[in-house]
Amino acid sequence: EILEGMGDLDRLISRISGGMASPRELIHLKNALYRVSLLKKELEELGGLLGKLGDELENTEEVAEEIERVLADDPPVHIREGGLIKEGVDRHLDELRFVRDNARALLRGYEERLRKETGIGSLKVGYNRVIGFYIEVTKPNLHLVPKDFRRRQTLTNAERFITDELLKLEEKILSAQTRINDLEYEIYCRLRERILEKVDEIGRNASIVGEADYIQSLAHLAHQKGWVRPEIREEKVLIIEGGRHPVIEEFTESYVPNDTLMDKDSGVHIITGPNMAGKSSYIRQVALITILAHMGSFVPAKRAVIGIVDGIFTRIGSGDVLALGVSTFMNEMLDVSAMLNLATERSLVILDEVGRGTSTYDGIALSKAIVEYIAKDLGARTLVATHFLELTELEGRIPCVRNYHMGVRRDGERIVFLYTLLEGSSESSFGVEVATMAGLPDEVVKRAKEILGELEGKYDNKETREANKEVVSSEICHLKESERTVLEDIKKTEVATTSPLEALLKISTWKRELIEDYD
Repeated sequence: EILEGMGDLDRLISRISGGMASPRELIHLKNALYRVSLLKKELEELGGLLGKLGDELENTEEVAEEIERVLADDPPVHIREGGLIKEGVDRHLDELRFVRDNARALLRGYEERLRKETGIGSLKVGYNRVIGFYIEVTKPNLHLVPKDFRRRQTLTNAERFITDELLKLEEKILSAQTRINDLEYEIYCRLRERILEKVDEIGRNASIVGEADYIQSLAHLAHQKGWVRPEIREEKVLIIEGGRHPVIEEFTESYVPNDTLMDKDSGVHIITGPNMAGKSSYIRQVALITILAHMGSFVPAKRAVIGIVDGIFTRIGSGDVLALGVSTFMNEMLDVSAMLNLATERSLVILDEVGRGTSTYDGIALSKAIVEYIAKDLGARTLVATHFLELTELEGRIPCVRNYHMGVRRDGERIVFLYTLLEGSSESSFGVEVATMAGLPDEVVKRAKEILGELEGKYDNKETREANKEVVSSEICHLKESERTVLEDIKKTEVATTSPLEALLKISTWKRELIEDYD
């Protein structure tokens, strides 16, 4: 309640420091500084970390009181409009305002005094834009006009005069508003300079207020949303029970929570499943929970054990940069390159459909190579959302890789998304089914299924694969003994762990064996 309506102190300070603060912004500053005093008292009573913040808050009420004393409660937007400064701040300013506000009364008083002094009952003081202020006397009374009256204009039935006193009064009245505006601006600038003398103290208070606001905001979320306190550990683990996406759950009535278990034996997760099943939401959810835990917040989960990370590297979404001649795929590869060069074994890596911007086989090859490099060489905790089912073959070949998929249920020709993370790989990407849900014409969907069947028969036919194996085996049988030995040695060689010197020695050995056999 105290912080509400306090305004952005940091922004106000920058405006004041730059000499750009408007009168109304100074009023906001005044209100904020009064609230700082209330906040200090409240925080000190709470004790703990918040109590320490309360102790560090400096008393800046004198600045607020100075603004209260000088500046009008509801000043204009622009500093040259007038109406900035309160009554009683400056004696000369008050006199000018009296002249401006009482011009008619001053002229009537001067007119009455001249009538008594001259005995001319019809004498009047007037004004027009041509000659300014004047004293008008009818012709029958001209013999009564004093010598200090100077003729200014002659009319048919009267003469118009001016006096030194009326000239001074004219200058006061006509220039009063301009002089008022100028004087108010001077007083306002002096006020701003006095505030600048305390800008360091106000700045420190702004930082403390921001920290208190930060802490109470996270506490409010934890209390209102049922978040839990995460356990922070040194080990490379990431255990989340009933994790939720803190933003998406605000827009859906029944958000489906999911678990995450990452440790030394399960550091790389390959997540497959159809579009819209929740792959991207899930991996982002894990990243957000990790960030929240590291910034001191409770997290949206039933339980969370977060191993410290030194950075979170993401490759989510992509787009071209036409001005630089960078394609969507090139932009993606630049990000991945930076990630692989900067991430460490303590990092968290999030990859969302890497390799989709090029041909299928290129994409599969790159995705596989990237995941293999992360798993074998980098050792970072990694979540990979992909439609390339070929990546699931890495489970079993690389100890730390585990397959997961987003659950779906078939309902006739349609699929129902369960938004639940399950172990194992997805049976398909269900692209045609998702397209059907999007409302594609039946003719298009029907034809797509036919083409899909043809492609699966062409490339995934079991008999074809077996035949290919037989051909390869037959070719191997016709190899010479030395060639089979070299081939077996190549298959056993771990490229990733072989040093350049070892590689050269192996190549030299293979070359020697082959040459001797042919000689």
